[in-house]
Amino acid sequence: MSSAFAHRVTKIIYNKTKRRIIAGALFSGLILKNSLKHIFPDDFFFPFYGFASPSLMQASKLLNQVKRDAGIKPGELHTTPFIARTTDVVSAGFSAFDLGQSHIGIPCSYFCDSVEEISRMDICKSKNLSRLSLSKPVVFEKIDESEVKLMKSLLLSDDAKRFAIARHLSYIQRNWAIYQSLIPSAFVIVGYFTSIYSPKLLFLRGVPVSLKQILSMVFAGAFLSYILCKLTKAALSRKINQLADIDAAKISPRYAIGGVELFNKLGETNQSLRVLLGKKGEVMYTADGDVKQGLLKPFDPVGPSFTDRKKYLNDILLSFSETDHKLHKNL
Repeated sequence: MSSAFAHRVTKIIYNKTKRRIIAGALFSGLILKNSLKHIFPDDFFFPFYGFASPSLMQASKLLNQVKRDAGIKPGELHTTPFIARTTDVVSAGFSAFDLGQSHIGIPCSYFCDSVEEISRMDICKSKNLSRLSLSKPVVFEKIDESEVKLMKSLLLSDDAKRFAIARHLSYIQRNWAIYQSLIPSAFVIVGYFTSIYSPKLLFLRGVPVSLKQILSMVFAGAFLSYILCKLTKAALSRKINQLADIDAAKISPRYAIGGVELFNKLGETNQSLRVLLGKKGEVMYTADGDVKQGLLKPFDPVGPSFTDRKKYLNDILLSFSETDHKLHKNL
């Protein structure tokens, strides 16, 4: 294509009004997309209903107990519990600015005492989370002891349940939701400048520039911004999970022990799904129950592997003195 045509296209691209409108719309849309999931957690609009539905009073009692153990004073952190269908605790919200309340979803399986109770609920698969619901369950390729192992992995001790909830209280207290909402959105600005202004470098050479070269620079800038965004989100997720684990484990030896149990159980859940889901399960999970790593995979792991997390939780457990163990043993 002629250099004159390339210049005309460039003029359209660099129309300030249109450019600002498009960039503003993209930035606002991305902030909204990134913020919603950190304001409203999974299953917030779909609480667990059905026979033997656990009482919210039980969930509130468990949450308040963890708050007391963590040294959170009454009225200091406004957190509303609800019953979730996920197999792990979910949360959203932040404590900064005293804006509204945060929410913690406690799995309905936390109120089951036996495999029989778990078996009354259909186990469904959604994305990388196994969910408990009353909807039609997924058709497993194999029905054997792995199904029983899956149900057993959903039964946790009180220590493991408290650790799981304490992790999310730490998340809310540290206001990680704000960072998770704004940091990825900031890469729209990075992408905006790299995509719009990098093609201008082509004209500095003083030679004719083709439309193909301009578009290549635009797409290269956008792709670079995307990769940087993915890397930043992965690093942020890893940091968040690690600090939340450490905060929860440091409450007492019982919490540290509960943390090791929790990740053992989550690993067993994944091991069972690896068998029950057939080839799809082998792609998603390792033989040890960890989520397989992958930058561009749709089921990106959100932080350290379960194996790594158990290692540093055991280190924290060893750091407690014998007196601490005796003190908290009878609590």
